[in-house]
Amino acid sequence: MPALAALVGVSLDLTLDPTGLDIGLWEWNVDGVYASEIRGANGRGGVPLVNYLGWAALVGGVTYVYGSVRENREEKRLPALLLLPLYLGAVGFALKKRRFGYLLLSAPFPVALYVALEKR
Repeated sequence: MPALAALVGVSLDLTLDPTGLDIGLWEWNVDGVYASEIRGANGRGGVPLVNYLGWAALVGGVTYVYGSVRENREEKRLPALLLLPLYLGAVGFALKKRRFGYLLLSAPFPVALYVALEKR
């Protein structure tokens, strides 16, 4: 599951990063390839690809450790629910800016949310 969690985390970040860059939540000290049309407050555009490698390692690692410690299904729903408001904000950004490609790239998140919330 850590690899799947890393994939979902990175897919969510593919929408969150351009949103945060556009509204001034963060900026990069180098230009990035992804979302290069969006400029930060410092004039640098896009998101560096190394950002996504970092997120994959972070999410995968935390999921591995969390899964080794916790096995209760109810507790596994909480991380997905905590990310929902961020995802909805990023969806609003993508719709407002007509950046529908970001929605496609973040599609694994709603699927993972559904799976996490599904009653078995």
